[in-house]
Amino acid sequence: MQLPRTWTIRALAVGILVFAVGCAGAPSHDPLVLPLHSRGTPSPTYIRQLSCSVMDTTAIALAWLDDSPEGSRIWTCRVAYDPGHGFRASSLPTLVDKGVIQDVAVVSGDNAIGLLYTKNNQLLFSWPLSETPIPLTTRRIEGVISSTATIAPDGSLIAAALLVQMHGTERSTVELVAYRINDRVHAVPLARVQLAPTNTSQGPPLIRVVADGFEISQMITVGKTLRLWSGTDSLQSLIGNSGELLILRLRNDLTIQEVTRRPLPDDDDIAFAHCFALVDSAMTTIVAGKPRIKVIPLTTPGRPTRISSAVGTGSGFAIPSVQSLALSDTSALVAWVDTDRAFSGVSMVEGASDPTAKGGDIHARVVTRTGTVASDLVPGFPIATHAQCILLGTIQKQAFLVWAGPGETQLRIELLPTNANH
Repeated sequence: MQLPRTWTIRALAVGILVFAVGCAGAPSHDPLVLPLHSRGTPSPTYIRQLSCSVMDTTAIALAWLDDSPEGSRIWTCRVAYDPGHGFRASSLPTLVDKGVIQDVAVVSGDNAIGLLYTKNNQLLFSWPLSETPIPLTTRRIEGVISSTATIAPDGSLIAAALLVQMHGTERSTVELVAYRINDRVHAVPLARVQLAPTNTSQGPPLIRVVADGFEISQMITVGKTLRLWSGTDSLQSLIGNSGELLILRLRNDLTIQEVTRRPLPDDDDIAFAHCFALVDSAMTTIVAGKPRIKVIPLTTPGRPTRISSAVGTGSGFAIPSVQSLALSDTSALVAWVDTDRAFSGVSMVEGASDPTAKGGDIHARVVTRTGTVASDLVPGFPIATHAQCILLGTIQKQAFLVWAGPGETQLRIELLPTNANH
């Protein structure tokens, strides 16, 4: 099985961008608005995840995971792009699967769309969507905590997942596993990780295609790496037990070439973070937090800097709720969902619903690789909306923002004012 080359937004391999002040020199188009579900199906109650893949220079593939009265559902949609006209819908949302589903990542190319997702605690890969999904894990033996995927330059699928063995080990001990899928499935265990028994929920890893292989980064909150499956038991000791960012440089055969471990600071918001974004390619600074979004320098002294409101992302667990986009070698645009305005005029009485559950506005700041946050507002932000998930990406050097939430009952795609250079 040969998979066309593509790029997935979770890898954030977006090139070098320079954010233009104002909208001068950038195309001006109204946001594309798409329905979140097909006619005749129940409206979603919650949007849990968004994923995007650039199919070619003229289209992107979108996938989203929602909760509804029918259970969890995966939807996909193809969206065309033209520099003169912006985005336009190429297809209506298509229901791919429903049931007990978590974690979805879309891959695409050559006018075909594929998905990596977890259903009934089993990791599945479907390429193309018309084919029967291929199981990557064994039900009742391995449980899936989180996963993600991208496409390698040779057209094969590269995936990474955090798995827990359902028998014989403690549930707080999990394995980070990499997969390569072409005409067969090749699974390689990378690391054994210990999590706090009270914090076994972890966000998905990030995968980046690099010159001689791949880079997989996993934020481990309130836990630590116990062992690397690289022929050595020697591990760099870390101070504290607040967690770490584990960065693995892999060769094309998925063997470990280089290991970097960066300790996370002791911080309650970081301990409960369910996704993270990179500020620089060297991963010296990341952005994460739940509910408050914070800039986290990992190699220089200093405490995390809160950039969101005190309410932050609220009580939701949608992924991703924070994203980044490289503006230069030294800075990035960071965007996040902020639910502070949801409390405006709300009377908190017993039995009242949580106003943050319906999503929030989209805020953005420019952050440097040293963790400095620019004081100036980013043109076009904040966006007053009810977003639960957001995505940042580029096509033909043009940056775009995707967001969704049942408060809007729609999915929106908007171009951002940027000038791009490689």
